Amino acid sequence: MQVNFNNNNDVEGIKIPKHDVGQRVLFFDHVKGEFAYGEVVQFQLVKTEQYQTVAYGIKTNDDNVLPCIPESLVFGSVIAAKGWFHYVTDKLNKLRE
Repeated sequence: MQVNFNNNNDVEGIKIPKHDVGQRVLFFDHVKGEFAYGEVVQFQLVKTEQYQTVAYGIKTNDDNVLPCIPESLVFGSVIAAKGWFHYVTDKLNKLRE
């Protein structure tokens, strides 16, 4: 059996989580609208015929667990978060044109 790892973490049609349980990550809390650090305590893979997604349960510094943070809002570094921020900013600027 051949397994093919590529840039989008898709292995034979199944998305592989980028972050491991126990890993400290930077994430964007879309409820509060701010960045924070936390620890991955679980991940969920949802796959249907139309789409697939990975979401994380993240324990915050005040011991709350946020159960469903999309992988696109979880970062391994500040540099990765800045890259996402610039990407979103560019997309928004194109919508204004």
